[in-house]
Amino acid sequence: MKRNLLKSLFVTLVLVFTAIAAQAQCYIIGNDGKWLTNEAGAELQPTTEDGVYEGDVVFDDSQYFFVCTKLMDNPYDWDELLPYRYGPGTTVDFPIVYNKPLELTPAIETYNSTYKVADLGTHKIRVDFNAMTVTVDGTYPEHIYMMGTDGEWTLGVPSATLNHVEGTNLYKAKVEFTSNYFAFFKQMADTWEEQNLNRWIVKGEVLPNTELSLVKVFDKSSSYINRLGTYEVTFDYSNNTAMLYDETYVPEPETVIYFIGDDNNWALNTYFAKIPEVSDGVYEGQVKFGVGYFIIGTKLGNTINDWDTFNAHRFSSQADGEPIGAYSESPIFKNRGNYSSSFQIETGNEGEYVVTVDTNEMKIKFSGLVGISITNITSASDNITNYYDLTGRNLGTKKPAKGLYIKDGKKVVVK
Repeated sequence: MKRNLLKSLFVTLVLVFTAIAAQAQCYIIGNDGKWLTNEAGAELQPTTEDGVYEGDVVFDDSQYFFVCTKLMDNPYDWDELLPYRYGPGTTVDFPIVYNKPLELTPAIETYNSTYKVADLGTHKIRVDFNAMTVTVDGTYPEHIYMMGTDGEWTLGVPSATLNHVEGTNLYKAKVEFTSNYFAFFKQMADTWEEQNLNRWIVKGEVLPNTELSLVKVFDKSSSYINRLGTYEVTFDYSNNTAMLYDETYVPEPETVIYFIGDDNNWALNTYFAKIPEVSDGVYEGQVKFGVGYFIIGTKLGNTINDWDTFNAHRFSSQADGEPIGAYSESPIFKNRGNYSSSFQIETGNEGEYVVTVDTNEMKIKFSGLVGISITNITSASDNITNYYDLTGRNLGTKKPAKGLYIKDGKKVVVK
């Protein structure tokens, strides 16, 4: 009896989906970056086969999309749109594998994620409501290249070549690292200007056996790995991630404070700097900061987006975006529940500092900029740049009262 009931329910669902497919229109939302519920980024056209739609879709500013069968009257009726929305049926955005039919699932409140294409540009999309699949066409490069792993940076000559794994977004190869600096390239070129248009690196420390977030750069920046040796290198073309795997690698246990933020693309399982414990509960070392936000903690996440693990070992600032700089001292707070705030390095305060994190007094302290000493004191010039007092407070461009200040990263005397 139970089996017949389930069979009847299944047949009913199939008939419902078939009816929807025969009558509905088919829209693509998100490819244009607008994310409106009353305006489609593209509309697919019905084919000669009932319930199957196709069309060319332009992805200009966005790599994400979902499918829907009806538009709303207003631009932000997300709850009303939900019954007409279809996606990957996952809680996270799902990378498309080109030319491979992927599952198309009715969205529900807890499963309303999107698909992600690997490349901007025009892709032909096929939606089949009978098979409940979506297929996106695309062309993968034959290889992904690496340069620098052998210490050589010869234009057009890769030091390693990763091969495409058929039916996936992945490229793999065994690579020997005899040099610390390297980069990935999606194609080879005849000039360095063209070559660097396809350059991808890891911002921050490269840790073996860890999923690494890659960013596209247009200069000579490189990834850095401290531990040389032979690794199985995997490059994920859709997610722009990489992994250097060595089954013999055993991470050394260490007690440190990790720095994560804009300077390492917010990858929670790696870092842009770390400082060691120098005495019980006190950590100290030199850290170089760019402009932007950062957070600190004593344990990395297990994956790039593992906030739960990192936040359980995180020290937060008093206020989100709290500015910090030369000669400053700020309180830190452990495990503040759902409210986890970050520090900010503002323009003019970037540079290298000796940083002390004291978990006994619950404070983070910045020294003056590394390399600036009393011998750097000069007379103040009339250049239009900001003055800072010795606590790092921005005093603006107007010349302050007599005294000792910081200007252009140097100590100056205003007479």
